[in-house]
Amino acid sequence: LRGQGRRVHRLAVSHAFHSALMEPMIAEFTAVAAELSVGLPTIPVISNVTGQLVADDFASADYWARHIRAVVRFGYSVRSAHCAGASRFIEVGPGGGL
Repeated sequence: LRGQGRRVHRLAVSHAFHSALMEPMIAEFTAVAAELSVGLPTIPVISNVTGQLVADDFASADYWARHIRAVVRFGYSVRSAHCAGASRFIEVGPGGGL
């Protein structure tokens, strides 16, 4: 990608998250997640799966199972938030990977 003039940055992560290497755990994860009671957010939340405001499926086990394997659309998410008027951003997660 660098050879095509694109900016690239290697993430300092311990595993190949969001890759085919996650496939073996998705079925079990989905079953466990289906047992949880998850509500829709009360503030605007932008999905890193779609880069758009979360929809009703945000509270479903299937949404979170897709999140495991889906491409992280962080740039789209930031762009959506910026277009909606956001000027400050907070990364929520176990670390500062993005």
